[in-house]
Amino acid sequence: MKKYVIITGKVLAALIFSTTIYAQNNTSTASKYKMGVIVGTGLNIGKVDNTSAMQNNGVGTNLSIGMVVQKSINQNLSFNTGIEFDFDRFSYQSREKDNLFYKYLEKDLKILSKEESKDPNLAGVKKFKLEDRNINTTYLTIPMLLTGKTTLIGKNSYFARIGLRHSFLLKQEFNDNGRINDSNEKSALEGILSENELSLYKLNLGISLGTEWNVFDNSYLVFELGYYAGLMNIHQDKSLYGDDKQRDMSLFNDLGTPEYITVKGTQNQLLLKVTFLF
Repeated sequence: MKKYVIITGKVLAALIFSTTIYAQNNTSTASKYKMGVIVGTGLNIGKVDNTSAMQNNGVGTNLSIGMVVQKSINQNLSFNTGIEFDFDRFSYQSREKDNLFYKYLEKDLKILSKEESKDPNLAGVKKFKLEDRNINTTYLTIPMLLTGKTTLIGKNSYFARIGLRHSFLLKQEFNDNGRINDSNEKSALEGILSENELSLYKLNLGISLGTEWNVFDNSYLVFELGYYAGLMNIHQDKSLYGDDKQRDMSLFNDLGTPEYITVKGTQNQLLLKVTFLF
């Protein structure tokens, strides 16, 4: 968490500096374009298919920071976009009916896919019985939102936004709890890598409501609360290459002949955001 706070602080400082310079040097476009810094927090609410290898384990969290660009179409309508970095956390646990395993390299702390585990020359391969998993991800998100707002009532206006959030996976990290090689003792694998677990792209559609406060001149402080429904499976459910659709899967149910399986589910988000527009 300390690492995320440091990164967030550095990014926030850089964004404030760049948007301030932009605002000072582009006053002629202030009536049509506004730029600003956005920060937010929220909840990740998973919705997992009943046939998946794992199930939700509580509600996850979201921390975001970025830059927003707003283009006015007319007095009451505008288009919002920008770039946000989303730091997400969420958890799964194995279903009781499943004996869920994966193979991993002890030295590299890397989970092996079905295709990789076939290599007879690999050394230090162990089998891990997975009981629960905590996932940390970093996404680059590009929102595309249409905003309708009221005229100023005193120093405030009120708005509703609707649109899409396009998110591209930058980093994924797994903290797994379970048992190594059928041991009776519980073990934890912190920061283990799994390159093929999550989809590289996710899409959310939603709506938000909020208010803009005219702080001074053309500067605004914006508060909004939104709900965004996940439209896509956030996990890779099949291989993109070759005839074997399970070649990139890593989780398997070891009941006689290993059957490779995956998690299928979407991720809904409840997001609270604060923006300072120049």
